Amino acid sequence: MSCPNDATLWSFLEGGLDAADRAAIDDHLSGCPACQASLQRVQATRAVLRGAGAVPVEVDWRRADEAVPGAATVRFARSARWRVPVWGLTAALVAAGVALMVWAPWATHPVSPDAPVLSGAVVESLGGGSTLRSATNEPLALVEGAGVPGGATLSTAATAPTVLRLPEQSRARLAPQSSASILRATKEEIALRLQSGTVTVKAAHVPRKEFLVDAEAAQVRVVGTAFRVRRDPDRVIVTVAEGRVLVEPKDGPGRLIDAGHTVAITSDGTWAQDALDAQWDDTSDFDALGVALARAVPEPKDATPAVAIAEPPRRERPHVPPARPASDQPPAAALTTPDIPATPPVPDTAPAPPEPAPAAATASAATDAVPTTAEALFLARAQAALKTGRCQNYQLGLQDVVEGSEDRNAREIAQILRARCFDDQLEPAAALREYRKYLERFPNGRFAAEAHKALGD
Repeated sequence: MSCPNDATLWSFLEGGLDAADRAAIDDHLSGCPACQASLQRVQATRAVLRGAGAVPVEVDWRRADEAVPGAATVRFARSARWRVPVWGLTAALVAAGVALMVWAPWATHPVSPDAPVLSGAVVESLGGGSTLRSATNEPLALVEGAGVPGGATLSTAATAPTVLRLPEQSRARLAPQSSASILRATKEEIALRLQSGTVTVKAAHVPRKEFLVDAEAAQVRVVGTAFRVRRDPDRVIVTVAEGRVLVEPKDGPGRLIDAGHTVAITSDGTWAQDALDAQWDDTSDFDALGVALARAVPEPKDATPAVAIAEPPRRERPHVPPARPASDQPPAAALTTPDIPATPPVPDTAPAPPEPAPAAATASAATDAVPTTAEALFLARAQAALKTGRCQNYQLGLQDVVEGSEDRNAREIAQILRARCFDDQLEPAAALREYRKYLERFPNGRFAAEAHKALGD
């Protein structure tokens, strides 16, 4: 048969064709790439139109009821000389208030992030029995090489997995008896929602805004790595094969998980404590994506860029500068030593702390750096939480970075953030302890002057 037009494909998707015509189109689609592309375009158009019609219009009638009488009172007080009929003024005010309440949500509230959007995800290999449904739960045709519209839900049968290729060349393998939705899939942003089962991801090492896997009880954010997320009824299990991922439970502090480790989060969004070594018994999903577990190595040193660490306002403390003998001044080369011993030898005379760099230059250089690893992203989030008074949720993860990171710059930033957080939470003893640890580990660090000032040196 000849290639069907868009109207026929639309009827095909709507179920408006008889059995013979539907069978003929099914047979034609299996061997015609051009018609497969046309079908994908029609599917995306239907999903967008149905999703747009499903966006609710929210009206806050309580605000309208409160606003109209107040506006009427003000209007009468300001225009006592005008003798407009009361019923006319009231009707006008009611109409204006209702119009304002109806129009305001459209002007100030963006479309829900769950609304369908066009997606660049493509079916790379299709497992038998897999199904695809649109955001409005309409069945969609599913063949290898076909695109998956944004908001669609892919479900696999009990026999075989399905692999998706994402627009920035990442790959996601949905295991048998699993279900996941593609919320967003562009070169700049990837967001998957795992409803059940297991998804294994090999994320490409490319710049992007975000790569997120949402499993309700926890979210997993990555930059370029390989990992697995399994959602069971009672918990979510995350296994990391390469690099690092940031795992954020619904009700708990986020943690950076290194390659070779597995963690679990309970269904109520808290960290589970049981051992999960058995999760490495089956690695066939990683093998299918070309992930060699032997390559599960830590990030290279100094791979984490500088994160914006703004100088916080601090209470003034008495400060007596130490003596500055010229013979004991540390040489300039010492300031660039890559690693500092945990407990450096104490000289007879304490060396003077280095002069702080100009605040503007430090802030500018740090702000220009964009986080490119999960570790850098975690530090940036911890810095943002410090400004909002919620940094205590990141203290455990910061301690992990201080003790386990291979990146000296990341360790230094995590240590100073721990001290600042305790200071912000009005725990002076803990803050002073962390400042002392900072000076022990980084005596000539970027924030040494801040630590000396906090300790009253």
